[in-house]
Amino acid sequence: MRATSAGMRAAAIVGAAALAAGLAVAVPTAAGAADLPGPNVGTEGASQGPTTTLTGVPDGATAPKAESKTWYANGFWWASMKNPLGDGYTIHRLANRDAGGTPTWVNTAIGIDPRNNTSADALYDAESGFLFVSSHEMAKVNTDTTASDVILTRYSYNAGSWIRDWRITTPVNRKVTSFAITKASDDHIVGVYMRSGQPWIVRTSVATGATAPTTQSHFRLRWSKNTLLVADDLAATQATRDDTADIVSSEGWVTVVFSNQNTTNNAQGFYVARNRTGDRWGTGNFYGSQLTSAPFSADNHISLVPSPSGTANSAIYAAVKTSYDQETPTIDPSKPLLRLFKIVPRTGGTVAGANNSGYADLPGANITTLSTVAEKGTRPVAAYDTSRNRIDVYYSAPGDPAATTNVQGVIFRESVNPSTMSIVGGRDVVMLDTARQGTTANKPDGLNDATVSQGFVNASTGTIVLATHRAITTSPSSTTVARTYWWNDVSVPTANFDFAPAADDTNALKVDFTSLSTRRPGTYSWNFGDGGSSSSANPTHTFGSSGAKTVTLTVTNDWGTDSVTKTINVGVAPTAAFTTKRMGTTILGAVFTDTSTGLVDTVSYNFGDGWSKTVPGGTATSHRYAKAGTYTVVQTATNAAGSSTKTVRLVINAAPAKMAAPKVSSRTGRKVLVTWVAPANNGRAIQKYQIICRPTAGAGLRSRIVGYKYRSAYVTNLVKGKTYSCTVRAYNLVGWGTLSNRSVFFKARA
Repeated sequence: MRATSAGMRAAAIVGAAALAAGLAVAVPTAAGAADLPGPNVGTEGASQGPTTTLTGVPDGATAPKAESKTWYANGFWWASMKNPLGDGYTIHRLANRDAGGTPTWVNTAIGIDPRNNTSADALYDAESGFLFVSSHEMAKVNTDTTASDVILTRYSYNAGSWIRDWRITTPVNRKVTSFAITKASDDHIVGVYMRSGQPWIVRTSVATGATAPTTQSHFRLRWSKNTLLVADDLAATQATRDDTADIVSSEGWVTVVFSNQNTTNNAQGFYVARNRTGDRWGTGNFYGSQLTSAPFSADNHISLVPSPSGTANSAIYAAVKTSYDQETPTIDPSKPLLRLFKIVPRTGGTVAGANNSGYADLPGANITTLSTVAEKGTRPVAAYDTSRNRIDVYYSAPGDPAATTNVQGVIFRESVNPSTMSIVGGRDVVMLDTARQGTTANKPDGLNDATVSQGFVNASTGTIVLATHRAITTSPSSTTVARTYWWNDVSVPTANFDFAPAADDTNALKVDFTSLSTRRPGTYSWNFGDGGSSSSANPTHTFGSSGAKTVTLTVTNDWGTDSVTKTINVGVAPTAAFTTKRMGTTILGAVFTDTSTGLVDTVSYNFGDGWSKTVPGGTATSHRYAKAGTYTVVQTATNAAGSSTKTVRLVINAAPAKMAAPKVSSRTGRKVLVTWVAPANNGRAIQKYQIICRPTAGAGLRSRIVGYKYRSAYVTNLVKGKTYSCTVRAYNLVGWGTLSNRSVFFKARA
C-alpha cells in the first residue's frame, strides 16, 4: 500500500546522502534507523543452522545469484530450505496461509540435496506438473579446481506430496556461484553457469517427461560471427571469476544474460545471447548483443523474467546491479546502482542466421533506475505479476544510506510498468527488523538475499518473498553470525464473506456477517447498503426495513485492496432451492446442497423414504437410500419471517452391488471354471460381468468379460505352477460395481 506506514517508512529511508547528492527526493532532512517507526515487517522463521563465522558459504541459504528458492504449485507455496532434522536441504510447504492460523513453513522431509553449503534453483513447470531443482555447492566466486557437481532432480506431485522421479549429475567438476535452469519450448531443461570466466550451457538429452535422461549436452556459449555484437565474442566471454549468468525461455527462444567485470580487455558490461528452438545447440549457434559497455556498468547480480506468453513485444526483463559504487577514481552518487532492462528482440529476428537475430540495442526508454549509488542497494530479484501487469523488483539496502560501511539491511520492493518502464508509486518496505538495518560496522547485519519464484505470479497465487536475516555478535576474540529465515506474504487480499440470521433474530432483519477473506487482510470496511457500516471482521447488523440490500466488503493490507458485493433479502421468507449430486457410482445416495436465496436460518429435507434431516442454511448434507427407486424430496427453507418449499423427484440408482465370492471348479490344466451369483442391479439392468483371476505374485493375471446371461465362464491361459484366486464384478449403465471377495486359492496345472 502506497500511503500507509510501509510507504512512509520506505520514503524515510532514502536519507541525507541522497539529498546531499542533489537527488530530487522528498524525504525528511535526517534519515537512519530512528526514521523507521512501527513494528517489524515480515515474519521470522527457522534457523538456517548453527551460529557460524562470517566466512561461511553460502552467506545465506536464500542467496539469489540468478536462482529461485520458492515456487507455487497445487494451491501452496513451497521452498528449498535447510533441513531442520539433519544435513542438506529439503522441500518445505507454507501451511495455514489462508486458514486463519499462524502461517508456518513445514518441513516435508522430501530431500533436495544432502550436502550442506549448497544452493538451488527451483523451476515448477505447470504444463507438465513436474518440479525441477538444480543444486550445487556454493562458492563465493566460481572455482576451477575444487571438484563438485550439480545435481538436477525431477519431482512429480501426488496425494499432497512431492515424489522424486529421477536425479542426474551434471559433471561441472567445480563449485559455482549459481546454476540457473529453464525449460525450453522444445521441452528440454537448459542450464547456465560460469566456468573459467565464460558462460557454459548444459542441456538434457531427452524431454522433461522421459523416464530419466542419461546424458547432457555441455558446451561453452559462443555466438555466430554474423551478429549484432561489435566486440569479439571471445573477449566478451573472458569474464572474471566473480561474474554470473541467468537464463530464461520465452516465445521459442532461450535467452542468457551474463556479466563481465573484466577491466583488462575493454569488454566490461552485460551481454545477452539467444538461441532459437529448432536451431542446433552448440558452439556458435547463439545470437549475441551487448546491453552495456561502459566501465563499471556490470556487477554479478542478474534476475530475468520473460513477458507473458502472447505479449506482442516478447521482451525479456533483467534486474541487474552495476559496479558504479566501486568506480575509480571518483564515485558519482547519482549514477544508477540497480537497474531494470527491457530487452526487446530486433525486428526480423526470426530469420535463421540473419544479422538481426539478436536483441535491439538498449535505448534510454528501456532502462529504469531502481536505486542510485547514494541510495545503495544490492541483490535485485524480479517477479512478473500478471494480474497487476507489474514487474516487482525486490532488493536489499541499508536502513541508513548515509552509513558508509553497509550494503544491506532492509528488503524493499519497486514496481515497474513494463509498457512504460516507469516506477509505479515509489518503493515499499517488504521486510524490516527495526533492531538490525545494516547500519553497524558489519555489512551483513540485517536482511539480505531476497528470493522469489521464477514463475509468473498473479492475484490467485500472490507472492511469497523469502530472505536471510543475519544477527552479528562481536567480542574481543571473534565475530559470529546467526542466520535465520525471514519471509513475507506480499499479496493483495481477496475479499469474500458469508451471512446468516443472528441467533436472537426475531424478524429476519438482524444478520451476522463473517469475513471469508484470504491473504491476510489488515483492515475491513463494510457498507451494508442502508447507510450502516462497520470496520469489524465479523460484524452483526440490524436492517431497518425489509427488502433487497446490497452489501459490500472491502479489505486492505499493505499491498492493496479488494472488494466483493452481494445482495441479500432481509425481512422476508427465503426462497427454497437446492442441488443434488451423486455420492458415487457404487452408492445409493446423494449429496444435497442448499442454494436458497434470502436470509436462511435452517433447511429441512424430507427424503421421500421416511427419513428427514434439518441443517443450517447454506450447507450440504448427504443421504443414503436402502434401495434404488424414484423419490420425492421436499426441502423447506425457514427464517424468522417465514418459509418456502422446493420439491424435486429424484431417481436413485448405482452401479451393481458387490457380489459374493465366486466359486472355482474344473481346475484342469491351465483353465478354471468360475461360477457366481447375480447381485442386486441397483436400479439399472446388468449388462455384463468381468472375471479376474490374479496370481499371488508376479505376472500372469488373466481376465474375461461375458454377457449378462452368464453365471459361469472359463478363464484360460493361466500360468502353470502359479497360485491364483478369482474375483467378479458386474456392470450396468451407471458403471462397474465393486470387485467381489476372492475365491479360494488354487494352483494352475499343466
